[in-house]
Amino acid sequence: MMDLRSRLRRPALLLALILLTGCASLGLVEPDVTLVNLKFTDLTVFETSGIFIVRLANENPEPLVVEGGVYNLYLGGFRIGKGLSDHHIEVPALGTAIDEVELHMSNLAIATQLRSILDSGIVDYRIKAKVYVDRGYGRRKVTVEHEGRFDFNSQEVPDDGRLDVTPDEESTSEQESPNAAS
Repeated sequence: MMDLRSRLRRPALLLALILLTGCASLGLVEPDVTLVNLKFTDLTVFETSGIFIVRLANENPEPLVVEGGVYNLYLGGFRIGKGLSDHHIEVPALGTAIDEVELHMSNLAIATQLRSILDSGIVDYRIKAKVYVDRGYGRRKVTVEHEGRFDFNSQEVPDDGRLDVTPDEESTSEQESPNAAS
């Protein structure tokens, strides 16, 4: 016959596991990642390079430390490029911070969208980001997405020939649940 201590051990361990799992998932509102600007800097036969400027928004009441990220850019539903960042950024509590990411875009992927862009002067974009958040007790990978629209008809080309593209104000934001922790 089992004594009382043995019979209570298993339910107590199960309860502790449930509470720890619940506590680990509470407390973090995922950061929002939005496209602020895209500056084209270099053009070769196969690749276009640029600076991808993203805003990281922290809706948490304490600072959020981002230890880098992977940013994929889509135009008209097609992935055209990727940028990687190893920047250590502390996003203030209930605030925002900017990250400048070098982006490499496939000219072939851009060319598939060029006709519709030239015809309409407007292109829908999507940024899908995996950012690595350090919460003090470990790093967590968080996946977020943001969609919007570029209107090239409202952009001016400066004298130096470098196109500075800023998204329309009417862009929308959507967040996904985080992937498994890293």
